[in-house]
Amino acid sequence: MPSFTDPTPLLTPGRILLVATAALVTVAMMPCFGILNWLAIPVALAPASLGALGLWGCRRADPALGLQPAPFLGLALGGALLALASALRLLLGAGVV
Repeated sequence: MPSFTDPTPLLTPGRILLVATAALVTVAMMPCFGILNWLAIPVALAPASLGALGLWGCRRADPALGLQPAPFLGLALGGALLALASALRLLLGAGVV
């Protein structure tokens, strides 16, 4: 089984997904585009899971690498908050009945 030693390659795709998700959630907050929230929730969970995987990798990584967990924490919390915002918009807009 390969060793997971450096989680930094997860940062760039995670940041790209987080920006794309933020744009999707912003468009989905408009009144006529609420159906996009159904798409935004699973898309928002992708950067959240990459952030969680990066946090796990930072904990297991070699201390000599000097990895900081803050960017991964930002990905995890940002994705989770965007998913929560989309879920709340669905609940308030009667998208979930």
